[in-house]
Amino acid sequence: MLVSIAAYWTVSFMYLIIEKCSLFSQYRLHSEEKANSRNLVGRWDCAVNVLQQHLGQVAMGLTYGYFTGPELVQVGAEDYELMWWTAHVRWLRESVAPALALVGVDSTGHGWSDTLFGSLSAATRTASENSTYHRMDLVVAMAIQSIVIPALRLFVALAVIDTWQYFFHRLMHMNKWCYRNWHSQHHKLYVPYCYGALYGSRVEGFLSETTGAGLAFLISGMRPREGMVLFTFGSIKAVSDHSGYMLPWDPLRYVSKNNAAYHDIHHQSWGHKKNFSQPFFTFWDDICGTGWKGAVKSH
Repeated sequence: MLVSIAAYWTVSFMYLIIEKCSLFSQYRLHSEEKANSRNLVGRWDCAVNVLQQHLGQVAMGLTYGYFTGPELVQVGAEDYELMWWTAHVRWLRESVAPALALVGVDSTGHGWSDTLFGSLSAATRTASENSTYHRMDLVVAMAIQSIVIPALRLFVALAVIDTWQYFFHRLMHMNKWCYRNWHSQHHKLYVPYCYGALYGSRVEGFLSETTGAGLAFLISGMRPREGMVLFTFGSIKAVSDHSGYMLPWDPLRYVSKNNAAYHDIHHQSWGHKKNFSQPFFTFWDDICGTGWKGAVKSH
């Protein structure tokens, strides 16, 4: 949690330097004069509000940690999980061995690198040496455990966050009471800027960002370190999308079309009920037909 908050303010500070030093003005979406004249909240009030949002997130993290207790360190748990995957890989290999033999592929030999084998923990290495496992089974199992499964958990988490925030965000605009009492505060920023990404009602912040991220973490079954990566990436993405800059070397603008220009449309009076998707992808806008399809320059 603290890492993602630090990333939020670090990236915001970088954009502030760019803005205050008038660097790369050709990539700015709006002029500074327009930002000062159209926004309905001051920079200082915005910063205080965001700090309060972050304090709320820390409080929720501490509360979750209090009720769930400290993470239990199970000695040998990763080794056990690795051998579990190895057993299933072996079963699959032996199941398809007859078919592979028909095309001249020998799946019974030992072709694994001793260098990689030596990098395993002593417990896993001993278990493998004393078993009938094919060494390549262990290589495949390691790839599943350390790459495939974390990638799947990340994919699920991203989908949960995007789904939760799209429909909650859309509700905020379609329900007049919710918009008037909660979401309208965020839209005081007609011209968004970096650290204004989380500016808004604290009730909405809890229900949208904090709850959505928590559900993604729990549903995906993420490990704490994976959650730290997800939350940090989400914070950086939120700042980038509200930065008001489309820097050509910013890698986040190429992750999906949901970037600063895309979200900026939503902050304009003529785009309030379009481009609800946030923070990662735009598939819900595409599916539900809520993406902006008109001309932008004319506005």
